[in-house]
Amino acid sequence: LALRDEPSIDTVLVLLTPQAMTEPEETAGATVSALAGSGKTVFASFLGGAAVAASRRILTEGGVPNYPVPERAVRALHAMLRYSRIRFSAGPPETEVFPVRPENAGRLVREALAAGRRTLGEEESRGILEAYGFRFPRHAFAATSDAAVAAYRAIGSASAVMKIVSPQILHKTDVGGVRLGLSSCEEVARAFMEITSSVRRRAPSAWIAGVSVQEMVTGGRELILGMSRDPQFGPLLMFGLGGIYVEVLKDVSFRVAPISRHDAGEMVREIRAYPLLAAYRGSEPADEEAIVEALIQVSRLSCDFPEIQELDINPLLVLPKGKGIRAIDSRMTIAEANR
Repeated sequence: LALRDEPSIDTVLVLLTPQAMTEPEETAGATVSALAGSGKTVFASFLGGAAVAASRRILTEGGVPNYPVPERAVRALHAMLRYSRIRFSAGPPETEVFPVRPENAGRLVREALAAGRRTLGEEESRGILEAYGFRFPRHAFAATSDAAVAAYRAIGSASAVMKIVSPQILHKTDVGGVRLGLSSCEEVARAFMEITSSVRRRAPSAWIAGVSVQEMVTGGRELILGMSRDPQFGPLLMFGLGGIYVEVLKDVSFRVAPISRHDAGEMVREIRAYPLLAAYRGSEPADEEAIVEALIQVSRLSCDFPEIQELDINPLLVLPKGKGIRAIDSRMTIAEANR
């Protein structure tokens, strides 16, 4: 009764170990009558296996969650605490943050499904992401060496990147399908020959559509932003350290969409590498607000289009504060969905 009436106590965990003087069933009954319906969170852990089975039934029938060992009770309490923080501290999901063009994204998704394509590489997924406000480096597609040189000139960047374009190749670096720092027409022409030769050798069954010539963006930190659709919980967003290190370090955070700006900020701050986004050793701080906005964009995209089963933006290059982000590479998996 003292615990029930004490205003400074919100949660009660009742522990019992069977000894000569303990009365498990009477203790369970007293717990139910004194605390159930009190407005306080009540947990119990009665140790003793079969010896306390009857008392645990009393707790269950009285609406008191009970566990065979204290560790499980504490884990359940911790899970409830985390849930309450998310439930009551977060604002409502963001719905109208950026001007988006869902009709453009919808058209691209429908066209891919109609053509039987389920995996969308960078070229196709780019259009969908651009419809939701994502910015990419300047780029141009080229099917021949001469076209690649012309694309390089048209982009007008001092340094360029060339990447293979093939629907069968998702990890371009694994097949020698990427060249960086191209700074002349001669280097671009040579890179085209090297990339296509390497891909033919390492992935002989892959169809080579051509290459993508892109402006080379420097001075940022590499991150990853992704989504995987769970059949029970829906779109699960993922954020973390990107580039080639994500599979090794696995420094990522997760949330179920839709998310609020508060949720997005927590995702950014939860990763162990978060200090790398701040200013250090003379570097400028990263544009954290742009990362938050990108997370909200992916949240809305994944809720708007249940056809999108998986999404990876890797790397997502975050530039210094005020300069935004650039999606360097992306891919999607899509499927028919009931709306």
